[in-house]
Amino acid sequence: MLTAIFAILFVLAALASALVLLDTAVRGRNAYRALTGFGIGGDYPTRSATIVQFVPSNIRATAAVSGLGPLRAAA
Repeated sequence: MLTAIFAILFVLAALASALVLLDTAVRGRNAYRALTGFGIGGDYPTRSATIVQFVPSNIRATAAVSGLGPLRAAA
């Protein structure tokens, strides 16, 4: 009986540990996306000139923010 109780406690501790590791991984991924502006699978555009492809109507503001002189002149 005592062994079964310890086995259940061990399984619960393992599940709690797995949840902590998963939470840490998700926080790390989100921090990476926030810092780089890039998401896995390309679901987030980068903060460079590629954002111009997604927002063509905002090309002047994008060029001004990112410091892309040739794009600003062309727009």
